[in-house]
Formats: sequence, structure tokens, C-alpha cells
Amino acid sequence: MNSTDQLYSDLIDRFALKPDDTLFLSSDLGKLANYFKSQGVKFDVNEFIDSIQQRIPLGTLIIPAYTDNLRDGDTFELLRSKPTTGALSNRVFKRKDFKRTKDPLHSVFVWGKKAEELTELKDESTFGPNSIFGFLENDNAVMVIIDVHFNNSFTFVHFVEQRLNVKFRKAYYWKIKVADEEKTYEKNLIFYTKKMGVVTDLDELQAYLIEKNCVQNNDFYGIPVLRVDLKNSAKWTETFIRSVGKTYRFDPVLWLKQLVKKLIGRKY
Repeated sequence: MNSTDQLYSDLIDRFALKPDDTLFLSSDLGKLANYFKSQGVKFDVNEFIDSIQQRIPLGTLIIPAYTDNLRDGDTFELLRSKPTTGALSNRVFKRKDFKRTKDPLHSVFVWGKKAEELTELKDESTFGPNSIFGFLENDNAVMVIIDVHFNNSFTFVHFVEQRLNVKFRKAYYWKIKVADEEKTYEKNLIFYTKKMGVVTDLDELQAYLIEKNCVQNNDFYGIPVLRVDLKNSAKWTETFIRSVGKTYRFDPVLWLKQLVKKLIGRKY
């Protein structure tokens, strides 16, 4: 039987971290918990997070806390709006050593050296150059994706798409109320998102980034652990979109459903 510490260490070895790295972590916990159980050990999210922090004592740990359920006119409560990014995010939500950034749609939990810098980020656009995604590129951050499909985890691609002003997305101008620790205020927000009928499809991009050595799969006993170099990924994603392939597909059935919903909404 493996000890708990050995299993956490073995898993985090797959991340190939340096002590001062900035790590952006996206993870589904189901298969990890099952594997630990098969080894006679209970998977504990807090112990997992603690173990990562020990590996990057001079670094920064970032975990998504997105609120995908918000719409124009809604309110984002920094300390109360529950993340829609899964069990890992909701466990971190309860910890006292992480801070949450203030972007209503794409907030993140941050710990470590650059936590204060991250909480001060301000950009009217959720995918703008001064957003969390711009920070990740400029800081040459590492992203680790554990058992989450690229389509559902590599939100960073939309930051690159906005920079290229791709035609299958457009800017929506929203007003969101933000309630932080001190006050409530209205924020103008630009959300550069998909046009009707458009579905994100990153399978071809993932294969391309693996080919360019921007993404490595460091498998953990059958569980995929992708390590992504975000700065190089941004560069090669631009090349991919410009001349190689697509990061989307058009779904006519979805388009029709969205059109009907839009027309009904206007009528009623």
C-alpha cells in the first residue's frame, strides 16, 4: 500500500514544478478519489492543496472560481457567489488562505507570492490584456489539467480569440453589480463570447499544441494530467487560428434552438 504522502507526491511530480512557478490548476476529483481509495487511502482536497503549496513556496497557486451562470444585470458577490467550476473550487472557497479576484465572470482563487497583484487586476473585458488570462500569459504560467476535457478547461483560448478578433465570437456589453468586502458597485463588462450556433471544439488544437510541445500528458495511473505552457500555447494558438484549423464548429440544431429562445424572449 502507498502512504498518503507518497501518493500526493507522486501525483504532483507529474506537474514538473519549480519552487517559484505560477500554477493554474483545473481538476476533476472523481477518478483521483477512486484511485486513492484503491490504494487504501482517502483523497483529501485540503491535503492535496497543502502538498502543492509546499512544492511552490516562492510561487503562486491559482484555481478557477468562474460563475458561468451570471447574466447581464445580475449581481456577483465576491464572498458568496458559488463557483460553477466544480468540487475543487468549492472546497478552496471555504479556505482562509486564498483570496478571490473581482472579475464577475472569471474570478479565480489565488494564494502565494503574486496574490495581491492578482486581486488588483482590472480590465473591462473578461478576456482582455489585463484580465487573469493576460496575467497568465505575461507571467509564463504553467497550467495543469487533471481529467478535464480540453473543451471544458482551456478557457485561455478565448483570450487569444479575442486578441485576434475572430468572427465567430462577438462582444456583448453587460452591466453587473459587484459586491465585494467593502461596497457594492456597478461594473461595465465586455464579454466576448460565441455567436449563435457556435460550439467550442478544441480537439484539433490540443493535438497541435502537443505536437508543438506546449502540452504534455504526464499520465497518473490512467488519469490524464496535462501540463500546459501558457505563454507558448498563446503563440501557437494564434498560429493555429490564423492558418491551421478551427477552435469551433457550427451546430445548426443549436442555432435553431437559440433563435427560437431569442424570439420567444422578445415576444414575452
